[in-house]
Amino acid sequence: MKTFCSIWGHRLPSSYYYELPRPDFPASPPLIKHMVLNLKMEAAKTAHCAQTAKHFQGAVLYGLSPDRIRARRARKSYGLRLSMLQSDYLQVHRSAPAPADVFTNREDGRPWVWLFSPLVAAGDPVKSDAYYLHEFEPLVTTADQVDVQILASDERVTQSVCSSRVGDQHTIGFIRATSLPQRGNRGVQVKMYLGLTQMEFIVKVLSSGFESRVNLVVET
Repeated sequence: MKTFCSIWGHRLPSSYYYELPRPDFPASPPLIKHMVLNLKMEAAKTAHCAQTAKHFQGAVLYGLSPDRIRARRARKSYGLRLSMLQSDYLQVHRSAPAPADVFTNREDGRPWVWLFSPLVAAGDPVKSDAYYLHEFEPLVTTADQVDVQILASDERVTQSVCSSRVGDQHTIGFIRATSLPQRGNRGVQVKMYLGLTQMEFIVKVLSSGFESRVNLVVET
């Protein structure tokens, strides 16, 4: 049986392992032909079963062939809800942000823009055991904690853009960074890991090294 598997290039589940006739078994061409035909049909069914099954598993897409399990791709665009000075935004983007995304920061009185800031874009290859990193500083300089909003979208988002320009957008969770210092380095680092059915987010306060984690179960 294993010889057939190596020839066809597919490994079958244990339920499809058959015992072929022993050497002392009377040779029967019709019986052997029938067994080989059934075996080929089961092999073809196994090799192509993913075509009729769900292709998406959790946060990643495996593809049709189980042999290409390493070629994972992001199911959606996953990112964070962050903000940027409007003047900085206009230097990066050719068009002005949508009015609905512009707000005034009470501390400095300047206009800022709400962003969808992607960590990974839909369809991008997902490396095994690799984290996606992003660092930022809280908008409110006196805040001792900040809630990071985690976003997802079916659209392919490759760079930070004002939120209203990203369709099919929804919030999939929050993670809180606490014990932020009042002075010095107030940077926060977010690490994201894409698993099969779960996504792990780790938020770290850079000055103290304090970390908190959240695991999000993604529906298939």
